[in-house]
Amino acid sequence: MVRSNLMEITVLNSEPLLVKQKQLLEQIKGRENYFLTITQGIYETTLVVSENLEQKVELIFEGEKIKSKFRNLSSITIQLPADAPRVPGIYSYILKSLAWEGINLVEVVSTCHEFTIILENQNTDRAFSALNQLFAGI
Repeated sequence: MVRSNLMEITVLNSEPLLVKQKQLLEQIKGRENYFLTITQGIYETTLVVSENLEQKVELIFEGEKIKSKFRNLSSITIQLPADAPRVPGIYSYILKSLAWEGINLVEVVSTCHEFTIILENQNTDRAFSALNQLFAGI
């Protein structure tokens, strides 16, 4: 699945950050056609959201220390097989094919059975084509 019109913002972790994340989730509850991932690391948290949520995100996260912000992003999500967590090298198999094509990734997000790459809009077609070729023989 390919999604476009995304943006990414990374902020330093802070005490009120979890409350602000909850506020964002409350405000988008019931909305359709949006993209949202929240990845919390040890020192920072990254949100990848639909661009139409940018004003909400900026308002809710006002006062937080922004480390980086990217616009004009797209995502490609690959559904992984049920046994994916037990397959050695499954991520490297995917990522290596994109690296060979010279495609830069802004972010990688995964769940147990989904693997999502976030990239600049200009690289989406090439990445999709490379992934199609990669999985054509499977």
